[in-house]
Amino acid sequence: MRNNFKESYNLVYADENPSEEIHIKGFPRHRNEALVYLASGIPGNRVLEIGCGNGSVLYALRDKFKELHGIEFSPVRKEKAEIALKGFNPKIIEADISSELEYEAGYFDLVLWADVIEHVADLWKAMENIKRITAKGGFLITTTPNIAKIKARASFLLGRFPSTSAKDEGFAVRKHEMFDGGHLHYFTFSMLKKLYLKYGFKPIKTIGFGRFGRIHNIYPALLSSSIGIIGKKL
Repeated sequence: MRNNFKESYNLVYADENPSEEIHIKGFPRHRNEALVYLASGIPGNRVLEIGCGNGSVLYALRDKFKELHGIEFSPVRKEKAEIALKGFNPKIIEADISSELEYEAGYFDLVLWADVIEHVADLWKAMENIKRITAKGGFLITTTPNIAKIKARASFLLGRFPSTSAKDEGFAVRKHEMFDGGHLHYFTFSMLKKLYLKYGFKPIKTIGFGRFGRIHNIYPALLSSSIGIIGKKL
């Protein structure tokens, strides 16, 4: 196990494919599908994906936005995203969303991140940055695991930690991976809505999603393993 976040991520994703095509058939079943699904009706010219990984989400949005921007913590994944988006003039930087960013205030029409927020050490600084760089009337889309799903509640009742990445209470990790996949924060639908409001984003749509499609959306707070939320900057 490595204690350094960047080194850990570089090693875990060293053999990852540069990109994979996202095809949404019906309701989203995966975090990247959820981002693309939620972004489908968002207007604007500039999009920023925080933690853009191998570039698959930005690739799926390539015809919708004139400017594709990404922030990637891992230089290994940044390189893979650049390969996947070659020919579409992507602007991808290696950075931590909690650090000082050189983007102009109000630059982006849409900021999105898929299962990244739970990895961020300084959540307050990250949200301050996102608020600053999002245009007034712009949008923020977040997906993250739901710590209040029914399986997690059952784990608590049995006295077990309901880890949201690695099984066996966060210990069944891949080689070089950090505890519970590097998850530092845990969210419910209610918590994420409160976080949005704290930083001036009005929640306008929430969805639950997963491998059983729309079933997760019947009662997302209980049935969904993941949270999806769109907020509009006031």
